[in-house]
Amino acid sequence: GTMTPEQGEFVRGHVERVRPLERGRNLAWWLHATTGKEEHAQEVARLSAELERIHSNRSDFERLAAWVGESRPRGEAVSREIEMLHLDFLGSQKTSEEIEEETRLEKEVESEFNNFRGRLRGEPVSDNRIEEILAKESDGTVRREAWECSKEIGARVAGRVLELVRLRNRVARRIGFSDHYSMALAQEEMTPDLVTGMM
Repeated sequence: GTMTPEQGEFVRGHVERVRPLERGRNLAWWLHATTGKEEHAQEVARLSAELERIHSNRSDFERLAAWVGESRPRGEAVSREIEMLHLDFLGSQKTSEEIEEETRLEKEVESEFNNFRGRLRGEPVSDNRIEEILAKESDGTVRREAWECSKEIGARVAGRVLELVRLRNRVARRIGFSDHYSMALAQEEMTPDLVTGMM
């Protein structure tokens, strides 16, 4: 479908606003993933929260929903840009407190994963070293110890991951989904049955 002038102006304004934020967040994410430095984690969290706040704007979301809804009864195709923006905004209908809490938990879990080194026979080892041992080591006992070492991170982040799950599910239910999983699939224009059918 084609965009009306009003829709085109909305999309252009939105892109101009979010493009530098997304670029900055992606760069900060890469730097955090490769260096583990807290300053980059803080920047990822700050920019992620700012993007979420933009997408949580209720009046913009309602405007997008109206454009999508108006096109369906008449059988018209709404523009792909409007559809995609509607889906982006859909999952971000959160309060400021929820955005802050989600970004904090995501940052903490991500930082834990980036900086964690399990201990194998008393020595800290990287994920790459563990994968190498699992792929090449002929001694089954060493392989088993390496596998167990790779699982140590789970206990360290489990509580925060469960907090994140509860928060995301609460938001999804408020929007009308059964849980975050269903909402995330809807944002990707998929259904649980479609995913199950591909397995």
